Amino acid sequence: IVDYIRKEYNLPTKSVKLSVTKVRGAASGGTLASLLEIIEDKDASGLGSLSDQNQLVPEDVVSKIAPAKISMPSVHYDHDFKLWQAYFVMSSSNEKMVKRSHGLQMEVDGVGYGPQFTYSESMSAPGFFSAAIASLGISLGGAALAIGPIRRFLQNHVLPAPGTGPSDEEIAKSYFTIKVVGESALPENVPGDASSEAAEGLTTPVRVVAVVKGGDPGYGETCRYLAEGALCLVQNEDRIRNENKITGGVLTPAFAFGQILVDRLHAKNVDLTVSKL
Repeated sequence: IVDYIRKEYNLPTKSVKLSVTKVRGAASGGTLASLLEIIEDKDASGLGSLSDQNQLVPEDVVSKIAPAKISMPSVHYDHDFKLWQAYFVMSSSNEKMVKRSHGLQMEVDGVGYGPQFTYSESMSAPGFFSAAIASLGISLGGAALAIGPIRRFLQNHVLPAPGTGPSDEEIAKSYFTIKVVGESALPENVPGDASSEAAEGLTTPVRVVAVVKGGDPGYGETCRYLAEGALCLVQNEDRIRNENKITGGVLTPAFAFGQILVDRLHAKNVDLTVSKL
């Protein structure tokens, strides 16, 4: 979305929000074990730093980015997604990754995704009550897991162990749809005469939607994305170094690979579209 707005209108992005609108799948034992380790680390370090959405932004630019907290369990209706929104369990880590990508880009050009850029994630539900139950359930579950004895009991006797996961049949039946809506800054808020001819005369922000669909989100699509990311390093190193000006570091796929990875995913028939709303 950020690239689309920049290429088509030469405008920075003001905000992006993501919603998991459809999903069916089962978490692996390894994923759950990682989640429990994060909760255990929180017990030792406190919630303060973990709730900071800018925790992973490079230190030399973090002061230029507005302070923000990760999304917390809540319920609201979203008119773009046309569904009630509940808390998405992966938002706390995903939001930090997006903000790191923003910060890494800001190190390069001083702007990043946009001076006012904000990002959030949620999960869609068919109605208010299902959204409320989902958010409440996650809140109560998180509170229970924060208690050491309860966490260890569930880990040892209830939750699937690391190395275990859904069957092949369950994976084959799994799917997901993610929608992402982005909004540009207005040309009048862009320093200088930077916006393109396509942005002239705009009185409202450009609004863009991306849709990603696929099979099992963990064992199917994530594996494909990881494999194609690795192949970017093997087969597209020249493009990464020359087009993206990457030399090394602790990077994110969005910053290091960008459109190169998107092109590879499209070549493998990944269902990913971006269009103006």
